Amino acid sequence: GDGDEAVYEAFQAVWKAMNVGDLPGFSLVESDCRAILYRFFERLAHIYREYSASNHPHGGAPASMFTMSLAEFWKFCQNSRATTRYLNLAQITLLFTSINSKNRDDPFNPRRAFTLHEFLESIVRLSVMRQAKPHNPEVPLPDCLEEFLTEHVFKHDLFVSNGQIVRERLAESECSEVFVRHSAKLQAIFEAYTSKDNSKEHMGLITFDDWLHMFKAAQLIDSALTITELRQAFVSAQIDEALVDVEADSCRTLIYIEFEEALGRAALLKFAEDDVASDAEKVNEIVTLLIASPVGSGRRLTSWEATRSASARRSRTPANTVRESREGGRGA
Repeated sequence: GDGDEAVYEAFQAVWKAMNVGDLPGFSLVESDCRAILYRFFERLAHIYREYSASNHPHGGAPASMFTMSLAEFWKFCQNSRATTRYLNLAQITLLFTSINSKNRDDPFNPRRAFTLHEFLESIVRLSVMRQAKPHNPEVPLPDCLEEFLTEHVFKHDLFVSNGQIVRERLAESECSEVFVRHSAKLQAIFEAYTSKDNSKEHMGLITFDDWLHMFKAAQLIDSALTITELRQAFVSAQIDEALVDVEADSCRTLIYIEFEEALGRAALLKFAEDDVASDAEKVNEIVTLLIASPVGSGRRLTSWEATRSASARRSRTPANTVRESREGGRGA
């Protein structure tokens, strides 16, 4: 019918704009990849539209509502469980930038945002990049593409929210609003504690050592929030929590969006015994404690200052609930 013809024409335009010819073995399986994407085209276009509009829930139609920002792409990758021990969000950021820069001369292509053909290209590339040897993948195209779509993208479809998975709990609007409200100070803290080891690999990222240094300086490590729990929060923010024990060694750095999630996870772990406070209240408390601590100055404390700060904390009774934390005083 006319509807099918319109879908086919729309897909043809998107397919022609995609640039995936450099992927290993693609020339031999181009028609198979094309058939897979066409079969799922309407569903993928719907997913693209949903994520593109995810930051505009209250009406209106800004131009950015029809393109996918980096933050929206991150959210898609997290929800789709796209990361593996071989592919983290920092590498996914580079993929986003690389695909977007190839189209910088297109007058209809927004800077720092995906159009539909770029989103589909990223899906094809992700299916290969997730593997141990992307230049010689164990599961080649087109099989890895179909597997990624059916076992990840569609299996964990749009904004599933059953209240059980931590990442989904932290994505609720009340928790998100905490990070939005404190974003300026949190970003200043993040920048102060990004790695100072002078390696290009860690530039603009927080390593686990940086993460621990920050919590030690903030006087927040105690029996209610141990190093083991901080490690769990750090690693889980980068991968599916079910894979923490398997893939922990590959999770070495946080980008900012993961930093926010790791803080949220730390809050839920610290106040795990609190059945009264909401998730948002727990997140707000850990963020408030962090900002009120010496870390909140936006200056990275030296190791000596952090140790001294942590020593001052040891004499205090650990707070297991938000109420105990508030009664005990913040950043005192």
